[in-house]
Formats: sequence, structure tokens, C-alpha cells
Amino acid sequence: MCFELLQKGVNAIWETIGGKVFEDCVKNLAIRGRLLIVGSISGYKTENKELTTKLDLSELPGQLLFKSATIQGFLLSHYANCFSSYYNYLKELLDCGKLKALYDNGENTAGEEFFDLGGVIKGVEHLHSGKSIGKVIVRMS
Repeated sequence: MCFELLQKGVNAIWETIGGKVFEDCVKNLAIRGRLLIVGSISGYKTENKELTTKLDLSELPGQLLFKSATIQGFLLSHYANCFSSYYNYLKELLDCGKLKALYDNGENTAGEEFFDLGGVIKGVEHLHSGKSIGKVIVRMS
């Protein structure tokens, strides 16, 4: 994402990466901008190492205050009571073509389709590589 081109900042951000991307998002929020945290894949453990860089959040309160900006976490399971109505709404959007779902089964981005239990491991590694496009799916037999 090229934030340099946005002179007034970003009004709303759906942030899933964490780390440096989170810092860049905060710095580039517009006045009254909103940042919604729905994940932090850069902070997940990898097979050989853990994330060693720590964020310096000491300036975060001032950055938010002087922009009247908001950061909010969002964990899907806390909204279970809304699933049914939003599922129906999303289904309508999909059915009429206003919403398109992107998925990545590995075929076009990793060179092979993710299949069975071995595909789960490859799919997760692919997700962590940052090369996935859309939702990563694995076909089970």
C-alpha cells in the first residue's frame, strides 16, 4: 500500500498484518480516521523463530489524540449473535454479483493445489509467506 500518495490520510483501515504495517497505518490515519485490527499475522510464531521486533507504542496516545483517531480490535467470535443476519446479507450480495469471493488454493500462487493434511501445512506456510490472494483453502478427500 502506498501511503505517501494520500495527503489527507486514510479514513478507514482494516488491518490484518501487525508490526511495521500497523505502525504505518497509525501514522497515516486521517483526522477522525478509524483503524480496525482483525489480525496480526506478522506476530504469529513461525516454525524456526518468533517475532523478535517489539513495537514502540509510547507515541500512540498522542498520535490518536491529535487526529481524533480510533483503533479498535475485532474478534469475530464476540459477534456470534450477528452471524445469521449478516450471513443472509452477504449471501444476497454474492448471489446478485455485488460481492465476489477470492480464494487461493495454491494452484496459481504456490504452483500446486493444497490437498489433504499435507496441504494444510503448505496452506498455512503460504498464508504466512504473504503471497496468498484471498482466503487460502485446502481441498480434503
